[in-house]
Amino acid sequence: MEITPSPAKFELHTWTNAGAHNAYDVSNSIKEWKELEIEMSREDLSGVYTEISSPFRFVMGSYDIIESFFNNNGFSAKAQMYIYLRKNDWTYEDPVKFDLDFTTYHKQDDEITVNARKGSLYDFLKSKGKIKVDIPVSDIQETKNFRFDRIPLQNEVEFSVFNEYKDFEVAYSDFGRLSIGITETNTDVLIKDKFMVYTVAENQEVVFSNPEENQTYFIKNTTNESIVCGIKMNLNISLSSSMYNIPSEIKTKDCYIQIAFSKDTDGNSTNIYSEYLGEIRGETPISRSIDMYKKVHVQPGECLYLFLRYRDYLSSWVHPTLFNGQITGNLTISYNGIESPVYLPVISPKVLIQAIVNRITETTSQYQVILEDFNVSNDKLFILSAESVRLFTDAKIHTSYDDFKAWMRVLGYEPVVEENVLIFKKRNKIFNNNSTAMQLSESDCAGLVETVNEEYIFSSVKIGYNKKEYKSKNGRYEINSGSNEYSTDVSVVNNPIELVSPYRADGYGMEFLLLDTKNNDETKDNKDDNDVFFVNAIEDQDVFTAIFPSAVAVPDDNIPIEIYTRLINVKYNPRLLVEMNKNLLAVASRYINFKSMESNYVIIVDGKASNDDINLLGTDGNLFSTILYEFASKNIKSLPDPLTRNGLVKFTYKGNSLQGFIKKISKNPVWETETTWQLYGAD
Repeated sequence: MEITPSPAKFELHTWTNAGAHNAYDVSNSIKEWKELEIEMSREDLSGVYTEISSPFRFVMGSYDIIESFFNNNGFSAKAQMYIYLRKNDWTYEDPVKFDLDFTTYHKQDDEITVNARKGSLYDFLKSKGKIKVDIPVSDIQETKNFRFDRIPLQNEVEFSVFNEYKDFEVAYSDFGRLSIGITETNTDVLIKDKFMVYTVAENQEVVFSNPEENQTYFIKNTTNESIVCGIKMNLNISLSSSMYNIPSEIKTKDCYIQIAFSKDTDGNSTNIYSEYLGEIRGETPISRSIDMYKKVHVQPGECLYLFLRYRDYLSSWVHPTLFNGQITGNLTISYNGIESPVYLPVISPKVLIQAIVNRITETTSQYQVILEDFNVSNDKLFILSAESVRLFTDAKIHTSYDDFKAWMRVLGYEPVVEENVLIFKKRNKIFNNNSTAMQLSESDCAGLVETVNEEYIFSSVKIGYNKKEYKSKNGRYEINSGSNEYSTDVSVVNNPIELVSPYRADGYGMEFLLLDTKNNDETKDNKDDNDVFFVNAIEDQDVFTAIFPSAVAVPDDNIPIEIYTRLINVKYNPRLLVEMNKNLLAVASRYINFKSMESNYVIIVDGKASNDDINLLGTDGNLFSTILYEFASKNIKSLPDPLTRNGLVKFTYKGNSLQGFIKKISKNPVWETETTWQLYGAD
């Protein structure tokens, strides 16, 4: 006589520290099967994972096995429960496996209970995902370095001008030059060692032939290269003169003062700027305001001077000319500078996440990581630690699984755990409408309830990076130092979404860290030392180099375009990150309206301005609809296969063909109880 096999078979598998493996059929010594439920569900937008709802209750023969095994191995004991579900042909499917967590071991007189983990790898990621790990960069870096071709920086020195004349004697001179007093008031100089800057005393005779001894210049080019300077000057001049004991016929002679810049080359001066002030006669003052801006090329070794230039036709036998007054105002010198390239160790994202998983699971080869459809083009993403950017010799990267997952999420990827494999997939590949997880007939389904899924109806969007404040105003040119904010066309809910990367994309941040390291040794802490950066780079012979934008427009003529042509990670500015997340935002919205951005300037990349509104209509790869299906079915003998469980569940209800993606399934593996379903509706 043929005996109907049990609806489910339970096997206990144990492993000793020496690796010995034993399997026991414990189907007849597991208590209260009725309480057990296998659940398949998602965490947010991740792939579907499987868990058991209640602890395993071991009695009779399984009691003795578990007791002995725990006594020999303690809470770190390794064991799994295999549950085989019976198919319609009375054979068993491949087992659903659950790790036992012996930290939950609980023994009574006639029963031992042990909880099941949700899955060994999933459990590690869930319980230890927030833990920061420090990984030596040298252990995981690429064989090629990233050549960071530095970003041009604007440098600026501000001077205060103040010169006062009171009964000041001007001796006879065909051409006299008096230095004007200058005091340095503010310096925003990041690229140092370009100029030597002096504070100049007032009313000294300017001698071009011996600048180092005379020191009446205020800036000297100390490099072997020509430097383009912007000179901005605002001066207010008021001068008057009194001349005594001078014959009347001499008073009619010309007497004037000039103010000029000059630069020195081997003792010879070249006029840069001159303002004729006119003749100074008597006590009636000459008043003049000067507002000028000029670009000049300062050659190696050349100096810049500011002085009064006067010509006095009075003969030497008369008394000196006396004049009174003031020259006040300010003077600003600006120039672009760029440091030499540096070679920085970089890390492949796949290598990094594998190292993170190895550390939090304390294994080396048990778990595998896959980044699907990632870094497949010529331009790739690489990771840098802040300590590497600061050129530390023993640099470490300080990060966590949750940080990496959040970064990948901003790029449009979500995690999927399949037993011992962690896979990051694009969202539309996780919600795969080209694959069928299960087909249910009309007779399988009862009590369908349809509700609106508010979880993915967003009222606003914040996307980009954590805001970074820079000491230098150069940082205002950075486009990846903060987030963009948008409102959606949905006004009936208050449900904002944040897609903010914990990994930084701001090239200026790297630039400033390098400059800080140049000015301070590596023993000095920096608040950004634990940060993580990423760069969009391409292989260039024996190095990786940054991807610079090929088409960038800046609707502001005052911003140097050479700055923007050297920005890195333009492809990953907040506006373009929206493009990578359109299928999520389009679940319930037709468009999003730009509200604000934390960067300072609007840029246009490939025709898309960073402050554009965004149309979501027609988005490819929409994930699911705003409908949530809930229904019950008879006790289906099987569950969706792990290889297809992210696909569609198709069912018929009252003649209507419907479909959706698994949100949660609850099923008792043994008893003839109904299975409950929650599905994200799919069109």
